Amino acid sequence: MGCVHRVSLGGARGRERLRTRLKGYVLFLLNAWRKSRGLAKTRRFDTVLTFHNPPFVGLIGAYPVRRILEDRQELIHRGQQARKVYEERFQKARAIEAYAKILSG
Repeated sequence: MGCVHRVSLGGARGRERLRTRLKGYVLFLLNAWRKSRGLAKTRRFDTVLTFHNPPFVGLIGAYPVRRILEDRQELIHRGQQARKVYEERFQKARAIEAYAKILSG
């Protein structure tokens, strides 16, 4: 089951003044960065979805995804190594089988 993690504006309210709006954006981005770092350390995600006005907020959402991709790359690398080992073992088993056939007959 999924869950939603909401990040507040940090007390900055209102859009009438540019200064208040910028303060809200900056506080939101800082809080979002802290939240994403904290969650990336403690959880694994299948999906990360970000919504907000500044288009670069997706970069903050990419932080936990980066860890997911690193983990997947590590799994792929381990899988490739395991495949090589099993292929070598299979070839040795086939060679032993062929040698046993020659000896038996």
